[in-house]
Amino acid sequence: MLTALLLVLAVVILMDAVKLRLRAGALHRIEDDDPGESNATPTAIQWFVAPGVHVDESTRRAVARVMGHLRLDALDLVPGDLAPSAALRLLLAVDPGRYRLQRLAAGITAGHAMAVTESLLARLPAPPEPPTTPLAFAELAVQLKRHACTGTDLRLARTVHALTEDPRWRRPLLFALWGDVGTLLFAGELFLLLFPTIALVGGLFGLGSVLGGLAVLSAFHVQPLLALAGTRLQSLALPFYAGLRTVLDLRQWALAWLRPRPLPPRLGIAPIDALRPSYTAAFQGGTERYFEPRREVCWMCGGTHVGPHVRLSDHFQRKPGEFIVDRCETCGHLFQNPRLNEAGLELYYRDFYDGLGEETMERIFGAGEAPYAARARLGASIEEPRRWLDVGGGHGHFACVAREVLPATEFDGLDFGEAILTARRRGWIAEAYQGQFTQLAPQLVGRYDVVSMSHYLEHTRDPRKELDAAATVLPSGGYLVIEVPNPECPYARWLGRLWLPWFQPQHQHLLSAANLERLTGEAGFESVRFEFGDAHLPVDLGFAAYIVASRIAGPAEVPWRPRRGLVRRAWSKLVWSFAAVPVLLAFGADALLAPLLRQGRNSNAFRLLARRR
Repeated sequence: MLTALLLVLAVVILMDAVKLRLRAGALHRIEDDDPGESNATPTAIQWFVAPGVHVDESTRRAVARVMGHLRLDALDLVPGDLAPSAALRLLLAVDPGRYRLQRLAAGITAGHAMAVTESLLARLPAPPEPPTTPLAFAELAVQLKRHACTGTDLRLARTVHALTEDPRWRRPLLFALWGDVGTLLFAGELFLLLFPTIALVGGLFGLGSVLGGLAVLSAFHVQPLLALAGTRLQSLALPFYAGLRTVLDLRQWALAWLRPRPLPPRLGIAPIDALRPSYTAAFQGGTERYFEPRREVCWMCGGTHVGPHVRLSDHFQRKPGEFIVDRCETCGHLFQNPRLNEAGLELYYRDFYDGLGEETMERIFGAGEAPYAARARLGASIEEPRRWLDVGGGHGHFACVAREVLPATEFDGLDFGEAILTARRRGWIAEAYQGQFTQLAPQLVGRYDVVSMSHYLEHTRDPRKELDAAATVLPSGGYLVIEVPNPECPYARWLGRLWLPWFQPQHQHLLSAANLERLTGEAGFESVRFEFGDAHLPVDLGFAAYIVASRIAGPAEVPWRPRRGLVRRAWSKLVWSFAAVPVLLAFGADALLAPLLRQGRNSNAFRLLARRR
């Protein structure tokens, strides 16, 4: 059995090499797309070139012609002699054949040279400093892709020569791009590097399968050859790298772990220390003052049989406090009780969607386009709307993707944070409204055919008022699209306190399908269709494993917790080095089990399409 599993793993590694090879083949050269002098379209561009990299005038002219011909706003140049390890990481991160069309894809760069139009630079929040490090290039690439989501691309440049790779940038790059998720990915790399050797050594000592271990190790070393040999990314070092891949990659990982390059001030310890006094004062004396008095009756039906259903702490930010979700025995409604007051909401939301946590949350919301497209298709199933308002729109990820599904529809966004203004600046929405929906609704009457609330109602203090606001905005015959967590999902029972959508202290109401239909009916809507299976997000087991691992590892470096000493930092690194793989495997199990959870009403979320009477 073990031999068979290892052989399957070896086949998976080789299949992955085929995928990477296809991606390498999709990386066009500048010469392939150069329309020639006669067809050139002048494009005003600015160059960002890493120290030690030279881009000759012929290549610069070709880039300008290509950008004008293809209407590109930013073009990243990939050296033709990129090191094999760097080439593999690039192909793992991006599919050059699809990158330009992936509206929410993370900005990717080879870190050597990029050309940017003056018009795109003018849309950025501030003029970028010339990047001089791989980290600075990565951050610039992220900004450019977000502000030109379908106008950014990569091309191979044979005349641009690669710099010597410095593995010490590996951890800062992952952290800057992925936040806490980057820490998990970095730790998981060690297991991926060691496992093939461990499998073979275990077999030699009778603790496994020699044949299976040899197959996995061989596939691991052959993979670079299958992926890169004969492609435009093949370098002279490829045979040497393939033969010594385990040793070379482990050396790079060790250097990255032992001697990482420092993070820039905005990502390092400096902003955390600057915030410590305010958080110390905020939590001094306990958290009781941040809660309203406990309700003795159900918020939904007024029933008096209300009691604690689950007690939770803040699993993700790890801010102090205990939070109780009550359940009404009469109608089954689940709600935070006692609920946070306005000051409490401000305190617990702070540095989650903005500030320290903004970049991590942006990456999470941009991890996939499918959920956003599915929400747009639900609205498109009736007729193509003229104008659509997304309430709780955040950075505008939904509107960015929905524009592909409904190109004739104008999408606007509303939220109380600064993120909605960022969405407007990026061009992801046409108009931004900053403030509370219940207060702004009278100003928006008659402007929209559709209002959407995706994972918004569960955050609100009074869903009834939010639905009344939607009824105020929409005309008779207008449509409301709602997506919320499904508290009747089996995972809510199986995982208990570890179920992600409890999400305390932010989720104040968890509405069942029956209770949501009741509330929308009271607000003047009639239900058109419920969607369950298609709304399921396969993340429950993965996040449950992440919560357990983070509890064992201890809190990260945050301003509302004491600063970590050497022992605690070392313990955290050790825990994540071992926990990364179980967490990633748990996310894999989510994907495998997703078809089962999408049957019936078992999904962890559901959607409702309702029509204004």
